[in-house]
Amino acid sequence: MSKALRLFEQRDPARAARIQPIMVTIDPERDTPEVLKQFVGNFHPRLIGLTVSGVFSPRRSKA
Repeated sequence: MSKALRLFEQRDPARAARIQPIMVTIDPERDTPEVLKQFVGNFHPRLIGLTVSGVFSPRRSKA
């Protein structure tokens, strides 16, 4: 993921500046906001980690 984002920024900096990279967890019980903050920081400085909770969790909606 990190490599792809950096390559995209090198090839088309103007377009890359307009795009916000995000990562959405599918395991909100494990991937708390604190865990995501640490995780995404290892990939790219602009990457944002998103999580869902409660009834919005894809895992819970299947039950």
